[in-house]
Amino acid sequence: MKVLISAIWISSVLLAFYVGAYLQSSSTSNANNFQQTKLADELLSAFSQPNMANTENAYDTASVAFETDDVVAQLLEPLEGDYAFSNVVNTWNMMASLDQQQVLQTLNSLTNQLDDKQSERLFQLLFGKYVEQSPLDAMHYAQNSSVSDRLRARLLRRALPAYIKADPEGALMWYKNQDESLGSSYSNMTRLFHELAKQDVDLALEQLFELPEELSARGAVRGVILELSKDHDFIDVVDKFSGQGDDRNVTNLIAKWPNSRLDEVSTWINQVESVDARREYSRNLLYEWLGNDSRAATDWYMNNATEVPEDVRVKRILSAWPRRDLEPALNWLQSQTNIDQAEMTKTLLSRHTSSSPAVVEANLTLLEPYPKQYLSIAKKLYRTYKKMDPAKAEAFVEGSPHKQILAPAISKYEQFLADYYQKN
Repeated sequence: MKVLISAIWISSVLLAFYVGAYLQSSSTSNANNFQQTKLADELLSAFSQPNMANTENAYDTASVAFETDDVVAQLLEPLEGDYAFSNVVNTWNMMASLDQQQVLQTLNSLTNQLDDKQSERLFQLLFGKYVEQSPLDAMHYAQNSSVSDRLRARLLRRALPAYIKADPEGALMWYKNQDESLGSSYSNMTRLFHELAKQDVDLALEQLFELPEELSARGAVRGVILELSKDHDFIDVVDKFSGQGDDRNVTNLIAKWPNSRLDEVSTWINQVESVDARREYSRNLLYEWLGNDSRAATDWYMNNATEVPEDVRVKRILSAWPRRDLEPALNWLQSQTNIDQAEMTKTLLSRHTSSSPAVVEANLTLLEPYPKQYLSIAKKLYRTYKKMDPAKAEAFVEGSPHKQILAPAISKYEQFLADYYQKN
């Protein structure tokens, strides 16, 4: 029984990858398992008919219509009704017995039944099986089958990741020859150029520079970077982009430069002649690295982005700091000099009043010497607490050391709301 349960669980996980948004959560009962075994036996029996063997791709529909129709009926049976997850698992497990030729025949037999919702779902499940068996044949089928444009687009999206892995050069040629409206996804361009870069980084870069505008250059750059981060010379690649005048992708590359090579990228940026370009590169590098090593990132930015005033550098660091790390950001801010601590602390706390009100309240003491800034954050906290728990909001006001100025401000705010809702 444990083996059976494990097998069903593994099948369910695999199935989730193929049917995506169609699936709904449901458990598989013992009765369903029994029915699955029975249906699978019937399916195997249907495919044992003599006319099913050795059929060419361009097969004679009439000669295999009975057997194929019978198979379709068997596969559709679990999908009738509420299309529960366990029923889809049954159909998917039954399809495991089909070879590539049988899957193709069954797909073709369904093309005239796609007005029916269950038949279209089965068609897409079968196509997922076909992609698993032969990505190149599946891609060819998706382009040439007599289905609606809507369904063809779904089939292509399903086939493309596997096709890219199997034949990245062919996939790139396919993309270049497509109608502009189809475009390309960031994730598929990342996959494609990662596969190309695995074979030859320099060739992948040449292809990247020739990409039509409608294709995702950002995804392509990311794909090349995934390979560069291992052992390639980043400086050489960045210089090639610079030589193309491609400032946007130079910025992308710099932002992804391996964290272990901070000195290398810093040296490269400092040698850039354009002040504006240096500022842009430095800012993007800061945003990328701050979440990985805040101490190194902040020290580097404060020491290297010297064309930018110190208070502006501090503001940029605070705006880039990951929201999950409020305490480290506050600790860093308190160590800075030659800035307006009250305003900077207010700016930082203001970004977190909705997402982390308890942490902000715990650090509100930092602003107690500054009534103006304190009041600004306290009013925001009150509004956040009021939405969560009105009693907590009132307790917050009562416990404030600046109650004498906070309470009147809150009363004024509440009156404003009352007047607004009365008018509207």
